[in-house]
Amino acid sequence: MLGRRSVIKPWGIVVGGVGVLLAAAALFLYSRHQLPQRAAALNPTMGQKLIGYSGRPLTVGRVEPVLLVMPRRLSLLDRRLVARAMKRGSLGSFPVLWQAPSRVWRQWQATAGILAVHARVEEPVAGVAKSALATYIRAAGIRPKVDWVLHGTTYQPVSLSGRARVTINPGLEARLAREVKGSQSILVVAQDGKIRATAGDWTRADRIGSAALPPLLAEALAQRSVKSALQPGLLTLSALSRIWGNRASWAVAQKLGLIESLKPKGSLLNGSTPLQVTPEQLAQSYVAFINQDQLVSLTLNAQEVPNSRGAGGDFPMVLSVLPAVDENSVLFKVWRPVGKYTVILAPTLHELAVLQGIGESGMVAVMRMMATTKD
Repeated sequence: MLGRRSVIKPWGIVVGGVGVLLAAAALFLYSRHQLPQRAAALNPTMGQKLIGYSGRPLTVGRVEPVLLVMPRRLSLLDRRLVARAMKRGSLGSFPVLWQAPSRVWRQWQATAGILAVHARVEEPVAGVAKSALATYIRAAGIRPKVDWVLHGTTYQPVSLSGRARVTINPGLEARLAREVKGSQSILVVAQDGKIRATAGDWTRADRIGSAALPPLLAEALAQRSVKSALQPGLLTLSALSRIWGNRASWAVAQKLGLIESLKPKGSLLNGSTPLQVTPEQLAQSYVAFINQDQLVSLTLNAQEVPNSRGAGGDFPMVLSVLPAVDENSVLFKVWRPVGKYTVILAPTLHELAVLQGIGESGMVAVMRMMATTKD
């Protein structure tokens, strides 16, 4: 018996191995026959490579399971239900790759016309939030054009728009992310208006309070009427408001990018206005402090040259009287009024940061990161 088994066993292995191989080949051919050779993606950014500051990648390609929706094989009812789940008006007829949440997988993966397949998708590198990628691409004005082609059993992206380049420094962004919780946010901007790093929801607005007082004051002190009317050593907000006028301060706020239309509500100088601004709007009003009195529009597009124009204010004088903090041999200027916003200016680094809801210890940590992060 042992001898017979020793003769039969190798043959059995060979036969079994051939059977498995043939079955796998049959399954492969069946899959190739059944799966469409080309597909689109519900989210165009899914296959878009993103390159950040100094050529550093913000994304890395990984093979992930996704749902392949083939509208022509769906029932009429399922087409309507799937379109609603995708938040689309209609599905059309072209196959679509869908990075669906887990609850959707459980609901739809057993449906005729929907298959679980693999696709090489672009995922954020460590320290970069996945939700941020779409925001960066949209804010940078980049329109991804990606085609998906079946190679073996995996859909591979073929970018028709090339690599998208944005201004984000992934190293700094990863460090800042550790300082943000809940509704807090951080925005770091360079002197040329390029956004270097973000953390948290930097698109959410908060009440401005007195957060924009330094740039407003710089603009006011450049006015001859204000300079001649104010007595040396007697500069107060009430005196400035009386001499300069509330409407003039709102006109300057529009010039600085804090508001789009001139609709004064309350006073910007004493912080009584209910106006809410985003970190981006506040940062734009401060750029002149680090850019030789030049106002620059902010951008995330690395290939864009932001528009710049002379501010006309006395920014060096106001900068000289702002509270100073030395961190790692770098001199920072800080404006931290009552409210949610803190502004950090680093003239020697040619950068500034707007902090939203960040405490004093977090402020110090951000200054340390700005001082020690290499390009």
